[in-house]
Amino acid sequence: MSRHFRPGLAAMGGFIAATAFVLSAGASVPHQSAAGPYVAILPNVAADSVPTSTSSTVTLADDGGSLQMHPGGTFLLMLGTDYNWDVTVSDTSVLSRIPNITVIRGAQGIYQANLPGTAVVTATGTLACPPGVPCPLLARLFRFTVIVQ
Repeated sequence: MSRHFRPGLAAMGGFIAATAFVLSAGASVPHQSAAGPYVAILPNVAADSVPTSTSSTVTLADDGGSLQMHPGGTFLLMLGTDYNWDVTVSDTSVLSRIPNITVIRGAQGIYQANLPGTAVVTATGTLACPPGVPCPLLARLFRFTVIVQ
């Protein structure tokens, strides 16, 4: 069963930022229906049945899901501001963060598909507590699979 999501206002800003980056690199505008941009995220689905995307936003709601992309495709990772995020990619030859790109508040970067293969994006979030305030030692884990074909 697929789950389609429409980005909220904050995520929409990420989509616009990602689209602006893609356009500055000379790519074409991704298709947008009258209902707005969307991406299909499918948790625990075989790689050959995952929809493709060239530009999208991945959020906490996509935890455990996957995204199929083509080399050169990009997405904005936007996990929010409630946690301080430490993001790792299992295979940077398949998927890597684009360096020297300033992203909007709450985003962890724009990632680009490089070569065919599978990469897992893992993020660990620790609570973002104000300075001088006791902070519980809690962590939020996030895992997302990217299949590049």
